[in-house]
Amino acid sequence: MTFSTDHLSAIDRLEIEDLTCSYGMHHDRRDFASLRACFTDRATYVMRVAGGTTYGPHEGADAIVAQIRSFKAQQSDIRRHHITNVRIEPIDADHAIVRSYVIVSAVEGGTATVKTVGTYTDAVVRTSDGWLIAEKSLELETTF
Repeated sequence: MTFSTDHLSAIDRLEIEDLTCSYGMHHDRRDFASLRACFTDRATYVMRVAGGTTYGPHEGADAIVAQIRSFKAQQSDIRRHHITNVRIEPIDADHAIVRSYVIVSAVEGGTATVKTVGTYTDAVVRTSDGWLIAEKSLELETTF
């Protein structure tokens, strides 16, 4: 795949970065309607944990949100997704690959810990609703 930097405007890049960060914020706030709005209807999502257990691929925005909702229902702590080092690699004027790191922290009983770290790779597309995630992949270094 060849990447070119001349296909996306600064506004496109800001909108894509906002989408990437919005995913984490909506995830943490359990705002499932807004989380769903980050994805295309036919989006896919797969998560691999420490090179072992794989969750997914989940197909469709509703299935993706249902999987996240299920994980959230099992968590008694307060989690935060710290998404950093966002790198946008344009494919063309309407498609890009976004790579970013995630640090997942948790607070429980007044103690903050790092639960896991990992790497997201997202394929994003320009739609009539703005930039959306068409494919999301997460590689975690440890269990969560």
